[in-house]
Amino acid sequence: TLTSYLAQGPVYARFSRQAESSCSSNWWLGILQIHNYIYPENPCLTHTWYVACDFQLYLTAPLFLIPLYMRPRLGLLLLATVTTVSTVGAVVNAVVHKMYYGFLPALLVERKIERSNLTDYTGFHFKFPPFLIGIVLGFLIFNYKTNKLDVNSFKKYLWIGWVISTSILAAMMAMTVVLVDPDRKYWPWLDPLSVALSRPLFCLSLSWV
Repeated sequence: TLTSYLAQGPVYARFSRQAESSCSSNWWLGILQIHNYIYPENPCLTHTWYVACDFQLYLTAPLFLIPLYMRPRLGLLLLATVTTVSTVGAVVNAVVHKMYYGFLPALLVERKIERSNLTDYTGFHFKFPPFLIGIVLGFLIFNYKTNKLDVNSFKKYLWIGWVISTSILAAMMAMTVVLVDPDRKYWPWLDPLSVALSRPLFCLSLSWV
């Protein structure tokens, strides 16, 4: 491949050798955007797993946007249902596999995580909540700009949303400092909840802001 000629540096040679090895055998997975599920431990260009994840989420978008446009209540119910199922599934999966919060750095260094856990990270099935929350946010903004949503009656409650959202963001930043410590022990309740809920909670808080 041309990877070895694209840059240079103290660690680039190792990266380019790994890329050449994986791309020579798994290049077609990247073209089909399925390398986040098939051989995720040895993809062609490791960082592109998120491109595949985004691509798969965008493919599912019409399944939610069309009902949301045709029948908003049904669309919102569908969004809430899928978000809940995906979130609960992420919690259960994290508990069953005893997943550490911030396990990816350890994975990249030591390769101790099973493939099933890796696809839970790189796959889109547990990435639905932030994606769908974004769709709901867009729906609300659209209705507000087209005068279909009156927020004046909710203004007296806005400060509650600000307090909750800023508190969640502050708590997440504080907990991250503790949870990413590679030498700490596994916390049976905090680690799974952090793995499963960190993205939805961050997305909800940021959406409010």
